[in-house]
Amino acid sequence: MFLTTDLNKSFYSLLKSLKKEALKYGGNIVKIKKQSHLESNKLFGGTRHRIKADIFYSKHVSKPKDKIITDKTTLYIYRYRGGFLVNYNLYLNDSLICEINSNIKKTIYLKKKGEYFLRNNKSDEKEIITLHKGQKIYVRCSSGKPFIQIMENKKGKLEFDNFTTN
Repeated sequence: MFLTTDLNKSFYSLLKSLKKEALKYGGNIVKIKKQSHLESNKLFGGTRHRIKADIFYSKHVSKPKDKIITDKTTLYIYRYRGGFLVNYNLYLNDSLICEINSNIKKTIYLKKKGEYFLRNNKSDEKEIITLHKGQKIYVRCSSGKPFIQIMENKKGKLEFDNFTTN
C-alpha cells in the first residue's frame, strides 16, 4: 500500500491516515517498508511525505492494561548467537537506543508515550510502535539479515526470560 500526504501536511497526519486505512482493511499491524519526502515544484512550494507499507492482522497484539503499574514503557531487546559479523544499531525514531551485537539481551526503560518508529540502520523497514505507560514490548533482532520483530508478549517473555548470554 502507498499513501501520500497533501502539500504541507505533517508526517504525523500521514501516520494517522495509515492507521485508519489499516483498520479499514481489517489490519492492526502496519510495517513501514519505505518512507520518503517528495519535493513539489517551486510554483506551488511545500513538501509531501510518502509511505510504502504492508498491513497485517494478529490476534496477539497487546493492549495497555487498565491498571498502570509504572510510568515507563519497558523494551526487552534480544538477539541470539549467529551472524556475529553483522552488527547494527537500533533506533527509536532518530534516537539511538542500543547497538545490536551477537548474543545480546538488554532491558531499556522509556518515559515517552505516543507513536514511534523502531528501526535499524541497515534496512529501510520500520515498525510502528505505540508506547503506553506500564507497557512491555519484546523485540527480537535477527541473527542473519538485519531485521527486528515485535513479539507477542507471552512468547516474547518466554524467549527473553529463558535466554542467557555468555
